[in-house]
Amino acid sequence: MSGRGAQWFVEPSHRVGAFYLGMGVNKALSIVQKMGSLDCAEMSFDERQPFSVDLTLRLPTWGLQLCFDSYQQDLRLISVRLQEVERVREEARPELVYSGQKFTASSLREVYQTFGPTWIGDFQHQPAAYLLKYPGLAFEFPLPQEMVETLAAKGEHPMDVAGSASLLWVFAAQASVQSPCSAVPELLEAVSVLPGIGVQLQGRTLRFGAMPQDVVSDFGPPQQVCIKDVDAFRIHSARAPSKSLDYYYNYFYYGLDALFDGQTHLLQKIVLHLNPPTHERFSRYTRCFFQLILEDQEAEAEAAGDAILAEDKDPSGEDSPAEQKDEQVEPSHHVASTRPKACVDVRWQWPEIEEALCRVAGLTKSKPFVMDQEGYTSFGKTYFYGFPGLVFEVMQNGYLASLTIFAVHACRLPAAFQRS
Repeated sequence: MSGRGAQWFVEPSHRVGAFYLGMGVNKALSIVQKMGSLDCAEMSFDERQPFSVDLTLRLPTWGLQLCFDSYQQDLRLISVRLQEVERVREEARPELVYSGQKFTASSLREVYQTFGPTWIGDFQHQPAAYLLKYPGLAFEFPLPQEMVETLAAKGEHPMDVAGSASLLWVFAAQASVQSPCSAVPELLEAVSVLPGIGVQLQGRTLRFGAMPQDVVSDFGPPQQVCIKDVDAFRIHSARAPSKSLDYYYNYFYYGLDALFDGQTHLLQKIVLHLNPPTHERFSRYTRCFFQLILEDQEAEAEAAGDAILAEDKDPSGEDSPAEQKDEQVEPSHHVASTRPKACVDVRWQWPEIEEALCRVAGLTKSKPFVMDQEGYTSFGKTYFYGFPGLVFEVMQNGYLASLTIFAVHACRLPAAFQRS
């Protein structure tokens, strides 16, 4: 995988070695760990705006940089430093191979001969460089600063002026170095949260009260079964202590855990993991793209009443020309168009979620349980906010780390949580 004699095959629009476009950040970290140690890896992200800046994994020993989309957490851009730098150990980095031919810091002419003709590239000023582009592949060649304008005016490849290639990028064919896009055909299907019922994914419902064999039948065997031998919140539980230990079915690739009662063996709780890089469980679970829809039942009833009044206004069933004109501008008689709702997902911050729960669901603000993660992560405490059927785990930056859905009687659920 790495070291002298190893090879990394370069495939434009696809991969460099074991790293391929579209792979998840968890998979990439697992590969790096198998190569040696994560101690050499550098992960960068924006803690305050986690969905505005890409996740970047740097491997200085190999001159490799991997850029992941901050939302989907899939690999969008692979960068390889070709020229020897201080932190790159040439004896540790594998050889780069394209179509059976090895190449390193090749000249522009050599790259052109290896990869074939292509369009005129881009001349950059800061730093002074020439960007040679192919579908899903690009090279950067340094240029003399004072010659950039002259070379750009010629409108041809600077074959004999450019230095050896300093950087190589691999990205999706329909994208560019400046604007990489996903190589994954489509985003993973969102997991619909159904308070008091369970969750829905892949067209099936993971329902509270289900037996383990039912869950396995619908969603396959878990990747791990874990006994719940420690419960930090047990002292706050209304349940009587049990001699039988509850247990989890861990579905890491779905980003969720299913908790079964140790006595009845019935599903009682589901934990959805959002895989933020600031959490102690980062890289264990695939990010779960959940959706929690809050529907304002009172507003729906008012809209339905307005629709009935609109229908009864003209016994003939026809509106006047003026009324028809008004309807074309603002179709207020349609229930669907006036029905307020909120769709909470992984990108929402806690103040926004709390405001929606209070405004739409009619719930009141609650004080959180505080979990100190000292010794596990340097990003501080997490806070757990409980509501009927739901518990939100909130990090110090205001974003969610997990969402727990648990069984609760329907009479305790606010109308906004209930599905017709």
